Amino acid sequence: MITLPKVAVIKLPPKPFDDEVFEAVKKCLDALGGAKAFASPGDKVLVKPNICAFNFSMTTDRRVYYSLAVIFRDLGCEVTIGENPVINTPSKELFASHEMKKVAEKAGVKVVNFREHEFIKVKVPNPITFREIEVSEFVVNSDVIINVPTMRKHALAGLTLSLKNLYGFVSLEQRHAMHSYSLYWGLVEIAKTFKDKIKLTVMDGIYASLDGLMVPIGLIMASSDMVALDALTSYILGWDPTKLETIRYASQVGVGAGNLNEIEVEGVDLDELKKIRETVAKHFNPSWPDPREVAKRLGKVEIVYGDPCPTCERNVATILSGYSPKDFEKAPDLAIVLGPGAKPVEGKVNIIVGDCLKKYAGEGIFVPCCPAYLHDLKCAIDYAIGKTSERIYLWEKLLPLIKQWV
Repeated sequence: MITLPKVAVIKLPPKPFDDEVFEAVKKCLDALGGAKAFASPGDKVLVKPNICAFNFSMTTDRRVYYSLAVIFRDLGCEVTIGENPVINTPSKELFASHEMKKVAEKAGVKVVNFREHEFIKVKVPNPITFREIEVSEFVVNSDVIINVPTMRKHALAGLTLSLKNLYGFVSLEQRHAMHSYSLYWGLVEIAKTFKDKIKLTVMDGIYASLDGLMVPIGLIMASSDMVALDALTSYILGWDPTKLETIRYASQVGVGAGNLNEIEVEGVDLDELKKIRETVAKHFNPSWPDPREVAKRLGKVEIVYGDPCPTCERNVATILSGYSPKDFEKAPDLAIVLGPGAKPVEGKVNIIVGDCLKKYAGEGIFVPCCPAYLHDLKCAIDYAIGKTSERIYLWEKLLPLIKQWV
């Protein structure tokens, strides 16, 4: 008999009290066998929330990771809360002022800023993109990792959930390498490497963050299978899980179950989840126009398709939707070359999108990274139509910060 991965889902009342959040977290764990199913007394337990910036609306609710810290502390574990925020956030200032410090003090556990400690090179099993990755010593030396993401819309990835939260494990230099070659496969390499240590993932779904606004969801969700948890969460937020590359790739290489038919949901009826989906899906814009249709309306723009990934397709459509035909009246004929099977068009100004087309970089305006950033796509188009006189891509701004903002 095949045992399906289980996702526990507990509903919360609107604007829950602290004790209601604690009980919801505990009920999720109890549905999965209790804290003892994931750790033993004396284990070094790393609790990894998503604390990416100063904006609290973008971060894991402190009540969720506080609850986990207390539960595993009471089990007799040595608990550490650790994080490594986004590159353009000065981490020392964040850790000095952030509520993480208060949570750690109240729970009687440690809090660590990964950037102030060593990163260790670790070999990736059965590597696809990276033979080794540079990871925080706290990740390497922990016995158990508890991943505590939040539900958040993400400009580049669509959604940032469990798998995306693993990005905080690695050094800033490693992040640059992953973005440059393949962000999604890089995340899957992290997940593969530490799959056996990431015993539990608890999703903060009290609210979902939408461009800084808080959309009430009212759920705490948990699973030992972070891919299954991401698949169900993305469904609730209105997405087709197969359109999120992290879920699709992680499922392909056996990190977890990405198909909703392969998941057992406990605690909430599926009809209830469908109702939540119907309410919140409109906020998260899981569908996007065909960039070829957008280009037709603009004139002078051709989209050359070569089986692009959903993110690049979505991002090109998003950026082009912000232009009008007037923007292209005095511009040369453009070809936006999209997907690994596409080729530049002779006689046009080619915008070559993404690392998968790097071999054509010298035949047009190359937009680096995989996937290409919205900022960089707009920068390249503005340059091509004469709206700007120079191209400064995002990583050109971020790289100097790697050493500056520790």
